Amino acid sequence: DEIDFEFWGNRSGQPYTVQTNIYAHGKGDREQRVNLWFDPAADFHSYTIMWNHHHVVFYVDEVPIRVYKNNEAKGIPYLLHQPMGVYSTLRNGDDWAT
Repeated sequence: DEIDFEFWGNRSGQPYTVQTNIYAHGKGDREQRVNLWFDPAADFHSYTIMWNHHHVVFYVDEVPIRVYKNNEAKGIPYLLHQPMGVYSTLRNGDDWAT
């Protein structure tokens, strides 16, 4: 299972895009993209994930940008049953992401 922040960069003059994704029970396809309201390379910013039994909330500078609710009672997989780790990866996606 995974909870992802993915930074897609930008085309010159366009907003920077961050993509969030949830992998639960080994399945993703829960991507959601948000255009940032600032240049993330120009200054320090905080990116936070709050995860509990009720929901996952993604924050940028303490502003919630996405809420993923636990709907397992409706048959939608949620992040409750598998251990997870924390990883950070930086890579240049100029040739495919933008």
